[in-house]
Amino acid sequence: MQTGRVIESTGSWYKVDIGNEIINSRLPGKFRLDKKEVTNPITVGDIVDLEVNKDGSGNILKIHDRQNYITRQATHGKRGEHILVSNLDQAFVVQSIRDPKLNEGFINRFLVTCEAYDVTAGIIINKMDLAKKGDLEFVEDMVDVYSSIGYAVYSCSIDDDNSIEQLKSLFKDKISAFIGPSGVGKTSILN
Repeated sequence: MQTGRVIESTGSWYKVDIGNEIINSRLPGKFRLDKKEVTNPITVGDIVDLEVNKDGSGNILKIHDRQNYITRQATHGKRGEHILVSNLDQAFVVQSIRDPKLNEGFINRFLVTCEAYDVTAGIIINKMDLAKKGDLEFVEDMVDVYSSIGYAVYSCSIDDDNSIEQLKSLFKDKISAFIGPSGVGKTSILN
């Protein structure tokens, strides 16, 4: 038996990192039935025990208790919740100052969820190269408000090496999640 961390979830297959290799694994049906209150019984970040088959694939035998997780309401008319990611050191909500426009409601919902599930949270405002004068004042106000209640706010642009290096130092040796709408630059920041 091996223990590893789920690093990718696609349909009924899960990629599990066991340290020296990645095992494509499946979850028996009994686990899917046991967790009716969630749409997904296993998620990225979960620690699992698995058995490696002769063909190199794996069967997940046990899902360890989660230390924390981030969830959202189930979509497509399903009931319950959908767990996005688990066992994090930290999570960041990523928004862009423009294209798409920053959504404070999204930020606040994210922070409430992180508080509820014991996840350390921060805010990243990306695409600062597109900011206009009023935007800069708005971000300064955001920094004041959110930092006064314990949240770090980072502004960055992929064109600004210093801001990207600052973010990289935050992620070093940490299990982190980026959550935000499409188009805000999550992938660009990571690359």
